[in-house]
Amino acid sequence: GTTVSVTNGTLTVRLTNSGANGRVQADALRIEKLDPLRSAVGTATVMAGGAEVVSQSTAELFVAAGIELWSRLGSVDRVIDPSVRVMVADLPGELLGLASAETQTIWIDSNAAGHGWSVDTELASAIVDGAATNPTFAWTGTPNGEFDLLSVVLHELGHLLGYQDNDSRQVARSIMQDRLSPDVRRLPGWDAD
Repeated sequence: GTTVSVTNGTLTVRLTNSGANGRVQADALRIEKLDPLRSAVGTATVMAGGAEVVSQSTAELFVAAGIELWSRLGSVDRVIDPSVRVMVADLPGELLGLASAETQTIWIDSNAAGHGWSVDTELASAIVDGAATNPTFAWTGTPNGEFDLLSVVLHELGHLLGYQDNDSRQVARSIMQDRLSPDVRRLPGWDAD
């Protein structure tokens, strides 16, 4: 069997397989601490009628837009690898998104913890095409209790740049908060909600 223990902050994983002559075979074992972005209002018990579920192609468009926005900030020391993978999945509970710097992968919850996504694909396309140059892209959506997909993607890309949740550096202060409320847009380098 497999045993996992934590002693004095050290994680120990022991893999055994007594049925294979004492040999353990595995392709890989990777352990990485991920800091998820969570809903500030918890999980919706029933998804609102008509609430937006994000598609894989929409998530990919927003990742491309997010990479473009982060690249426009002169105060960012690192560059995001354009081959970042995005996965749309049913994440547990109140999780909106996760990112792995190790694998350069972002996971986006399919239905924003049951609240639905606010998805402005015209804005995302304009950002990617360089047509949208306003540095704030203030929220223009109708307050309907949905989460802003652009804010979540920008937060997760921030992790790939090395920022941590609740980072105090000016460029990341707003976007890297560990909780997001519905109907709020947060952007890197901009402290207002």
